[in-house]
Amino acid sequence: METSVRTGDELVSSIYAAMLGEMDWQAFLERLNELSPGAFSTFFHHDLHAGTGATTLVSGGYEEAQRDYERYYGALNPWMKKVAATPLGEGVIGDQIVERADFRKSEYYNDFIRRMGFETGIGLTLFRGGGRYFLLSTLTAEEDADANLARAEVLTRIAPHLGRVFRYYREHRLDAFAFRLGDEVARASDAGMVLVDDRRRVIHASPQGGRLLEEGSVMALSPTGQIRLRDDAMRSALEALLAVPSGETRMETFVLERCEVRLVRIRMEHAAEFFAGPRVAILVSETARLSPDARLEAIVGRYGLTGAERRVFEAVAEGARVVDMAERFGVAQATIRTQLKAVFAKTGMRSQADLVRLSHGVLWQ
Repeated sequence: METSVRTGDELVSSIYAAMLGEMDWQAFLERLNELSPGAFSTFFHHDLHAGTGATTLVSGGYEEAQRDYERYYGALNPWMKKVAATPLGEGVIGDQIVERADFRKSEYYNDFIRRMGFETGIGLTLFRGGGRYFLLSTLTAEEDADANLARAEVLTRIAPHLGRVFRYYREHRLDAFAFRLGDEVARASDAGMVLVDDRRRVIHASPQGGRLLEEGSVMALSPTGQIRLRDDAMRSALEALLAVPSGETRMETFVLERCEVRLVRIRMEHAAEFFAGPRVAILVSETARLSPDARLEAIVGRYGLTGAERRVFEAVAEGARVVDMAERFGVAQATIRTQLKAVFAKTGMRSQADLVRLSHGVLWQ
């Protein structure tokens, strides 16, 4: 018992050292590994609705196992199917979630954790919301339930301190950084900026971004403080960007009525994103400030035009007729009409005049 308390105190000290940047979270996980023989500890999250999971930080040199879990075994994890029933902030062992006899029949056990030399796991649910669960987990070769329960008690002991880390990252450290970054980007590009979190809540808006929310032409706030994007494709893009793996930056661009909208997945280091969740910045600027080439690239990307469709769209924007395009590109008029029909279908436009207006960023779609 005394050893367990001492180890818990050491881990608590490591938590605050990592939170304040005096050590990294990898070192905390390595220290946690020392509780169990041949252990593999990780921070990870699981989406209960999608049945998928992803690890954020791992210890013990199991990078290949991390990739296997994300690509395949996360959806088979029998513990995660019952994670909703596990108490928040209380360390548990695998046998408390799924009967050991049943667990040993699973593909997850036989083809994944047993292959690495492990028998069971010790876990702690740190945070949950919207069907997403954030956990600290240790896979271990130890089969003795009493020994594993003692290690689970250590996780229970450190749980309140990890809870403070969640609040710190979500309410202070990351958002303060993201606010400054977003405001600087918005000023530099003369754009309105709105920052949203993984629950689609607006957590910050620049002055111009706030005005756009009030106007409601591009985006608005729901009564619960969540972002509402007017365009269906933008809503889909926001969902996709929030699902992008941590440590990556991606951007989607849309040309709407007299404005360009950029959705930017903010890149963060893995531990910060695990605790704070992903952030997407929505930047809105007037298309009148864009060069014709920039507008064209945005439209092509937004509607997924092929090379042939792009040249037809560009020619129509210049006032060319079907016969002119057929002669210029050396193809039959029927081919041009087929390509033009595809452009109409993808953009939702009904006439060549509509395409001309779209090319100048003056038509909402």
